[in-house]
Amino acid sequence: MVLSCAISFAQATTQSQTIHVLGTVTDYQDAVVPGVKVTFENEQLSRTLTTNSYGIYETDLPPADYVLTAKGLPGFRGYHRPKFHLRSPLTVLNVTLLVGSPCGDMVIGNSDGRPVTKEQIDAATKNCRGEELIPVPSGKGLPLELSIRYGTRSQNGNIYSFLGEKNRWYQTPVFVDYNLFSLRADSVSYDAQKHMIEATGNVIAASGSGTEQHSDTLTVELEDGEATLLSSKKR
Repeated sequence: MVLSCAISFAQATTQSQTIHVLGTVTDYQDAVVPGVKVTFENEQLSRTLTTNSYGIYETDLPPADYVLTAKGLPGFRGYHRPKFHLRSPLTVLNVTLLVGSPCGDMVIGNSDGRPVTKEQIDAATKNCRGEELIPVPSGKGLPLELSIRYGTRSQNGNIYSFLGEKNRWYQTPVFVDYNLFSLRADSVSYDAQKHMIEATGNVIAASGSGTEQHSDTLTVELEDGEATLLSSKKR
């Protein structure tokens, strides 16, 4: 069944003295990962937590804008969630760690000291697991970015297309974060002009309240920090 109504995944902007934030850190096979350092940070505050034996972290934070990073044991890539707005009394932010070294850890340089060109960087990262950070304009002046972690990508005009990583050892989906909204799917396309995401295959979308939507295909529109569900279909 296709849902044509607009359903917002965004959180209410209720103000409170503190916000209870919690989440579970897992690997790409959904196994919990203990001992992960999870850090919330902005210009005024930096707080680092460690996941327990169940892979869970939790804390209380003042309402503000934050970025979230997570660092696991050797063998896992670091995780970075770009700026998001904590406003509701309870927020759930789960984290999935991927294996291997991130592209950002590579050292690229020229032996003769010449500046590294964009073409060299593109060539070095072409076949590397990466993260795309795409600015999403906002009429409310909210400087937010869309984060997409992927295996391979392509671009045709305003349309970005992403597939998860697949090799003989494992297969991972595409991971999407925008403000408090998260999504994972086999493939994802993003229309940078319409600010619209189309996800296909084993789609799981989650709001900051922890509510999940499972479907085969899903379309959401991004605007002013909100991810509004336009359609969802199950077989």
